[in-house]
Amino acid sequence: MRYALIDNSTLTAVQRILGYIPIYNKHIIDADMLALESYIQAILFYDKVVSIDDYKEQYKQNRKEFFREILFYESTETGYSSLLFQAKEITESMVPCVEAGKITDGDFKPFFEQLRMNVTFTWDIHSSVFFLNMKMLESIGGLDLPKYSKLSSMIFEELTDSRRARANGNLSKVRLYDSKGKLINHAYVLIDEDGDEVEVGGMSKQVQAFFAGLNWLALRTTFYSLAAKELGADLILHPIRNAFQVNLLSKLYSYDPSIFNPILQAMNGVAQATINQVFAATQPFILSQSLPMFTAWLAAKTQDPHKFIETAYEIRREKPFEQARRQLIELEQMVCSEDRIKFISEANKLVGEVRGQMERICVKYGVQTPTGVALSTPIFAWNASTLVTGLPAVPNFSSNIKQLDFLRDILPAKGFKVVYRNMIHDLMQISSLSKYHDIISSKIILDKNADYYNSKVEERKYANKKAYWKIPM
Repeated sequence: MRYALIDNSTLTAVQRILGYIPIYNKHIIDADMLALESYIQAILFYDKVVSIDDYKEQYKQNRKEFFREILFYESTETGYSSLLFQAKEITESMVPCVEAGKITDGDFKPFFEQLRMNVTFTWDIHSSVFFLNMKMLESIGGLDLPKYSKLSSMIFEELTDSRRARANGNLSKVRLYDSKGKLINHAYVLIDEDGDEVEVGGMSKQVQAFFAGLNWLALRTTFYSLAAKELGADLILHPIRNAFQVNLLSKLYSYDPSIFNPILQAMNGVAQATINQVFAATQPFILSQSLPMFTAWLAAKTQDPHKFIETAYEIRREKPFEQARRQLIELEQMVCSEDRIKFISEANKLVGEVRGQMERICVKYGVQTPTGVALSTPIFAWNASTLVTGLPAVPNFSSNIKQLDFLRDILPAKGFKVVYRNMIHDLMQISSLSKYHDIISSKIILDKNADYYNSKVEERKYANKKAYWKIPM
């Protein structure tokens, strides 16, 4: 059987898009749709969905009642504390660093480069005091402001998630340096365009929230990566965490990090010979296959988002999905095969069968939109056991837990398993759903102050210039 571990951030997004939690920033709507799509795909392609029950007491019962089909796993206090300790140990060295207005550290810089987000920081005046603000740097070709506002909104939304979970961490970590390499702290002196010293108010609330969101993003992504390894389940993360997670594994991997290049390239939509082909049982292999946007099909069929989950559980019993799940199980069985020669030939044959089954699902459940059939491309990555040598074991996390007896029957784990996505591509697909977008979002409830909160913009030609209202970092 196949099991998917899904994070609480995804479940919160599902409840928002279905109208059970109000939305404050309208830019988060498309991200919530992506999270709903991930959840629907988990229902269709896995035998059971699992979630870690670590929300605060006032939210627990409501969540369990809403997601009745999910197995909520609550570890012992000792096991949970051990997991959280290990996650904090790993992320302790992950500190966002900004130098001369640019993010430069080795953990977050690759993440923003992958998202093609050109973030910059400047000192801006407010009530005669200069505060550090975050902006998107606009080049000559212009700026797709809605897209970048959606991406940054996902990071800010991480802070909302932190208020609901039991776990906590140091969310204020950040290192700031000016263009001369001088550390920016409480004693920092800022000089304006006239050469005069000006009053510094430190980081704006926006920037504080941004770094807190990044730190929580790193902590929770690490937390779930460890949990998935311990439970032997495939990991399905919220889209923004999913984008960060591949860089996290590259950091933890103790050998050649280039082994992750095929995953990154698949996430970026780059065709590679190493994708959809098995070379050896000791190497990771990646299955990248287009699937229909099932939320669009559900919108066309039911016209009611409140029926999406129920209908997904109904159609998962149909033959195409039963066959797909069986083939994916067989593929995982081959990962555990000791017959290396048979493994390569048999696994490649089965990969072809899986792709054929997915293509048949596309034909049956695809929905035509003004720009063509709406597609999502999940990237199933099975990695060899050596790939997780950097991930420490978590004592007492999953041992002697009666409700996890079903996991004892899972085939021997061959390393870390995760489902990745090309988030930028999927966001474009969501935005082109036309009337189906309206149906999927028809149940959302907006906060009375809800609006599209756009990212601030800095034109590149003014990036390093001082003005009475702005000073470069």
